[in-house]
Amino acid sequence: MTQLVVNVRRALNEYAGLLHDFKRELEVIFLEYVDRVHSRTRRSSQPLSVKMQGYRLQKLCRSFEELRENGYALQSPRSLKEKHISFLVNLWADKKQCAGTIENKLTYFRAFAGWI
Repeated sequence: MTQLVVNVRRALNEYAGLLHDFKRELEVIFLEYVDRVHSRTRRSSQPLSVKMQGYRLQKLCRSFEELRENGYALQSPRSLKEKHISFLVNLWADKKQCAGTIENKLTYFRAFAGWI
C-alpha cells in the first residue's frame, strides 16, 4: 500500500517570511515525520491523512513566521525553545484565539519537539 504524504516543498513555498535555509531544514524534518501520528492514545495505526498533514505543516510554519515577525529570528527550527512557545501562546491569547485553537497548535509543537 502506497502512503500519501503532503507535498512539503510546495507547502513551504507559501511562507515567504521564512528564510530559504530555514525552510530547507523544515523540509527535511517534515519529509521524515509529517505523516506520523503523535497521539499515544490513538487506536488506529494508520498514518495521518494528507489533509491533516497539511494542516499541521501550515500551523507550524505560520507560527514560525509569527516568531520572525515579532523579532525572534531563529536561524534553525531546531533552535526552538520554551521562550518561543511561551511568546506564541501569549500572542495567540492577545489575538483572542480560543483555548481549543491554542491547544491544537501546542499539540503540533509537542509533536515537532519530539521530531527535533
